[in-house]
Amino acid sequence: QLETLIPSALLENPMIGLEVAKRINTDYPEDRGKALAILDKLAAKCEPGSLAYFEVKELTAIVLSGKAIKNYLELGKALPVQVVQDLERAIALYTEAWNYYKINDLRETKWHVPANRGVARKVLSQFVEAKRDFIESIHVKPTPFAHISLVALLAENNKPTLEAIDEIKKSLQLTSEQQQK
Repeated sequence: QLETLIPSALLENPMIGLEVAKRINTDYPEDRGKALAILDKLAAKCEPGSLAYFEVKELTAIVLSGKAIKNYLELGKALPVQVVQDLERAIALYTEAWNYYKINDLRETKWHVPANRGVARKVLSQFVEAKRDFIESIHVKPTPFAHISLVALLAENNKPTLEAIDEIKKSLQLTSEQQQK
């Protein structure tokens, strides 16, 4: 019972509200509606154009796409209209946040935004756009997550094997370098 644990005035603080919404999303996925309600209130309180405003948008996209992808995995390829709408909204929010991060030189710390947008696009069968997002994420910061996502996309779409093999090699090299650190 979130309401009894945390006074609503505290949730209006962007740092606290974002953290609570993150915890709900990761630890209590069945309560994602509460996380979205907190984020909606935060979005209304944040100054448009501020970093906090775009972080609220990004987390809203994460919650929406996480919920939609869970439904996708449970239901298979036939996506209900609400899931499609949630993913489309998430893609728009990721795009808005990413545009802000690029302008304000936050790309390296927010490399995951285009990768997450790519996952949402992949679920919607927007394969060309998903590939572009994964590649953009890799160019900003090469990570195993982005490479593996790209490989999975290529494999699912029967793309040339050499391209997929090249991405697997890059991913393994990155993983190996990270383990050595």
